[in-house]
Amino acid sequence: MVRLRTKIMIGDEMNKYYALNYIGQINKSYREYIDKALVKEGVEGLAISDGNVIAALYSHGSGMTMKEIAIKVHRTKSTISQLVEKLEKSGYVYKQKHHTDKRSTVVVLTEKGMMLKPIFSKISTDVIDRFFDGFSDEMIEELMKALEKIMTNLSE
Repeated sequence: MVRLRTKIMIGDEMNKYYALNYIGQINKSYREYIDKALVKEGVEGLAISDGNVIAALYSHGSGMTMKEIAIKVHRTKSTISQLVEKLEKSGYVYKQKHHTDKRSTVVVLTEKGMMLKPIFSKISTDVIDRFFDGFSDEMIEELMKALEKIMTNLSE
């Protein structure tokens, strides 16, 4: 577990820097937690970005176009194309032509990809429980407001 050495105090410019650093450290810790959990469940060679594509396909319930996946996981189509190629080579997905628009490619989970669903669900539940351990509903609400504000600020 990462321990931060500095206490954030409102109004201190240096501590605003540390707040940004916390976000980076949280992201790093989150990714490491997911990676370890996947290995513990016997799933190796998948990155979080691969899991995001697979999870998008789970949530949709059927095949999705590259564009639909890109929108769902907030990535570019070219990034999704690369991820799908990797997942196809690993046997988690396959591609087929769209049934009505032959210019589009649809990505579909294979049986191997579908078998990951309970593992992904368990890991997702575990990481969310761990992330929010000790948080009240009010704290979660305030955190979400703060994160949304940061995203808005950076999107402008």
